[in-house]
Parts: sequence; C-alpha cells; structure tokens
Amino acid sequence: MDDLEASANATVRLRVLENLVKLGGYPSIASFERAYLELRSEGAVPEFRGSISEQPAAAPAIPPDVVAFITSPRTTTSELRRRYSSDPTFRQQYDAYEKSKGQNQQQPGVVSLTAEQYHSLPAQTIVVRYRREPGFKLAVDKLIAEGRI
Repeated sequence: MDDLEASANATVRLRVLENLVKLGGYPSIASFERAYLELRSEGAVPEFRGSISEQPAAAPAIPPDVVAFITSPRTTTSELRRRYSSDPTFRQQYDAYEKSKGQNQQQPGVVSLTAEQYHSLPAQTIVVRYRREPGFKLAVDKLIAEGRI
C-alpha cells in the first residue's frame, strides 16, 4: 500500500469514528461506505482503484508443499509428530489443514436403497452401516417411514 492509499484509509477511518460519535451506533461495513462516499463527494480522498474482484487472489493459507508432505503416503506418523512438535509454523499449518479437511467433507447424501437391497444385507452389516453412515441411516429411515420394511 502506498502513502496515498494509507492516508486515504486513515482519513476514512477517522470519518467513521467522527460519524459514530455524532450519530451513534456501531462500526460496520456501511459505516465505512458512508464515510468513503462523504469524503469522495468532498474531494478529500481519491477514488479507490478497481473492484475487489479485480484484486489478486490471496495466497493459500496452507502452502501446497506442506499439504503434499502431510498427505504423502511416504510421510510417517513419527515424522509428522516430530515436525509438529518442533516447527511452530508447521503446527499452525497442520492445524489449519485438519480444520479445513473437516469443513471440506460434504454431508453424504441419501443412499438409494430399495427394500430388496435392504433385505439382502446381513443384519450385522445393516447395524454397522446404520450407525456409521448417515446417508445409509437416512435411506433406512425413509424405508421405515414408507412402511416398506
């Protein structure tokens, strides 16, 4: 950010604070938009360049080489533990990876299951899948609700 942008941002922030003191309320995106538009109409700040969609994409939070190291079948558990305990940057990246891994898993959809397929499965398989697979559980519950099993 160059000096002109920094001073424009500082001017907008100052106007937001002035407006909050004068008008009350809490700071929000709208507060910044209002302050910017007021200052633009007064000629106090230059027009911001480009839209957000034109800005370069942010760098990924977890570098690809770290993801490759974590997911590599050649990486042993002891190597992961050693690096996790000795490298604070890796620790943060690994924690972020684990968190994102849980968010990226989509909720499994309903499995298509007919009454004939249900009856062909061994009882133990049905019990295990019903407990572990949410999609299978929904399909079985649907068959029960329809009175087919």
